[in-house]
Amino acid sequence: MLIKLDGQEVNFPDFIIIGSSKAGTTSLYSYLDSNEQVFMSKPKEPNFFAFFRNQRSYDKNAVLNEKVHLLNCGLDEYLRIFEDGVRKVSGEASTCYIDFHENVIENIKYLYGDRVNELKLILLLRNPADKAFSHYQMFVRWGVERRSFGKILDDYFQFQDATQEGQADYISLGFYHNAVKAYKDVFGANLKIILFDDLQLNRINVVKQCFDFIGVESDGMVENIKQEFNVGGIPKGLIGKGYFRLLLSGGVLIGMLSKVLPVNFKKTLERSIAGFYNRNLSMKLILNDTDRSALVNIYRKDIRETEELINRDLSHWI
Repeated sequence: MLIKLDGQEVNFPDFIIIGSSKAGTTSLYSYLDSNEQVFMSKPKEPNFFAFFRNQRSYDKNAVLNEKVHLLNCGLDEYLRIFEDGVRKVSGEASTCYIDFHENVIENIKYLYGDRVNELKLILLLRNPADKAFSHYQMFVRWGVERRSFGKILDDYFQFQDATQEGQADYISLGFYHNAVKAYKDVFGANLKIILFDDLQLNRINVVKQCFDFIGVESDGMVENIKQEFNVGGIPKGLIGKGYFRLLLSGGVLIGMLSKVLPVNFKKTLERSIAGFYNRNLSMKLILNDTDRSALVNIYRKDIRETEELINRDLSHWI
């Protein structure tokens, strides 16, 4: 979408996946990216609208952000991402946009001006108990979390604040109501809400709905529709741990291969490697009944309020 900024026309995305984390955003990003009419940002999560004109939010947990490689694109860098977006529509997917919704809404309105009503937003929501534990499992896999989940719950009840220096916040990110209401109040029908449950049960239908929503043809399904991306799990055994350390080391091998291999072959190879890892070299942690019950009690009121707001039955989350 062409936006006038400081007297110049610049490209901004036509749609944004605004979260939430561990709710299928990587999968949806990848499905949309496979459509020839859609340009998706590289990197996937530039996080630009969350921190533009407000660096303090990013710096609050700088140690942890550095460990998990949270990007913080400035304006010039963000514009460069989309300057080559010559397809019919362009988009990005930053999961922190639901967590920093006040900053995001303010910055979108400021930058898009009178074209703000043309921007489409897609929001994925997942059972917050499952989301919290999946987020925790991801950080265990990355080696930045060493507490047990029970200890995290104890800290939450004791301090009511999981964002102590150097610690990740898993629980407060599952309170959706206020953020959803804020986005809905501003964007109305241009906000599409998808439940993770729907993406799991009827993926093809959900992806087709998203194509229609952003205004591209949905005839012919994307080639990777059967693949799940960013699947949860922790490395199993020495081989699994060694493989995952290789992935976290910066992707040097993949970067080298991308320069010499055909794009389609590279994508097939990446899918094959990821599938092998998920089947053979990883295992999932299990959320026990006691911790699940504690999480449900934490989220119960917010779930009921969100349920009414989006007009969807969320009783299965409780």
